[in-house]
Amino acid sequence: MQELISEVVGEVLSVVLLSIGSGILTVAGLLGERAALTNLLSGHLALGAWCLLMGATAIFAGVYLLGYLQLWPRLQGMAG
Repeated sequence: MQELISEVVGEVLSVVLLSIGSGILTVAGLLGERAALTNLLSGHLALGAWCLLMGATAIFAGVYLLGYLQLWPRLQGMAG
């Protein structure tokens, strides 16, 4: 009984932490894209391009690597 409870708590904790991590990376990526747009429009092309790349990388990591590849299968496993 104790093993079952600890297994469920561990799975729920991992889903919560993955959700938080995915959300933080996605928001950071969106803020990076916003900064890139601001820098590009103000004429700072090198800084704008760097922010654009970093923002896209953070969005990719948050949405695809954490959200789709790790979080989504765990949520489906918990629901099914």
